[in-house]
Amino acid sequence: MDALRRRLVPLALGVGTTLLIAGCSSPVSEPTPTIADVIEETVDPPEEEVDEEPRVYPSGAEYFFVATEGAVGKFTFPGEPYAPAEELRAIIGAPPVTYVTVTVDNREGSVGVNMYELAAFDADGRKYTFSTVDTVMDDWMQSVGTETNEDIELYNRFVDAINANMVYADVGQVVAFVMASPDVDLPTEFRRIAVQPSGMGTDVEVLPVSEANGVDLSFEAPQ
Repeated sequence: MDALRRRLVPLALGVGTTLLIAGCSSPVSEPTPTIADVIEETVDPPEEEVDEEPRVYPSGAEYFFVATEGAVGKFTFPGEPYAPAEELRAIIGAPPVTYVTVTVDNREGSVGVNMYELAAFDADGRKYTFSTVDTVMDDWMQSVGTETNEDIELYNRFVDAINANMVYADVGQVVAFVMASPDVDLPTEFRRIAVQPSGMGTDVEVLPVSEANGVDLSFEAPQ
C-alpha cells in the first residue's frame, strides 16, 4: 500500500453514490616407495555429509524481523480476529479471513514502513499472502450499495474503518498493522515466512522470537 494513498471520503446521507613459486634449488630425488609402503599407508575415509533439517515455523508461535533499514517487527502467526473488520465482514456476508497484527518499531529505521506484504510458505511450496486489512475491507465495501440511507450508513462505517487502518510507520514511530488473508485453512507449520515492510521487492526473512539474540522486542504501539 502506497503511504500516500488518498483517504476515502464519507458520503452524505440521502445521496447515492515491499597463488608455490618453484624453488631455484635442484630437486632432490626421493626413494621409490615399495608395494609394502603403499599397502601400509592408510587413508582416512571422507566424512559423511550431514543434511541439515529445514527450519520449521510452527503455527501459533511468535516471530520477528529486522529490516535492512533498521525497522524491527514482531507478531504471532496467525493472530487473533480483528473485531472492527469482523463486524463489517459479517454484515455483508464476506468469506472468513485470517488475521495477523504486526507491530513495527521504526524508531531506529531510516525509511518509512507500510507493511506491503506478509507471506508464509508451506512444505509443498504454497504461498499464503497477507495484505493490510484496509485493502481487504476496501474490497468488501465494493458490494455495499449507496441507494438508501441504510446503505450509506454502512458505506460510511466502512470508510471510517478503512481510514483508521490506513496506517504508516514513519521514521521514529511504533505502529501496529492489522493484516488479513483469504486463506483460513492454514497448515500447522511452515518452511518460510517473509515480509515486505517498505514496498514490493524488499523481502526480509522472518525468524522465531527464540532466535532474537539481543534484539529488543519489548516495544508496543501507542494506543
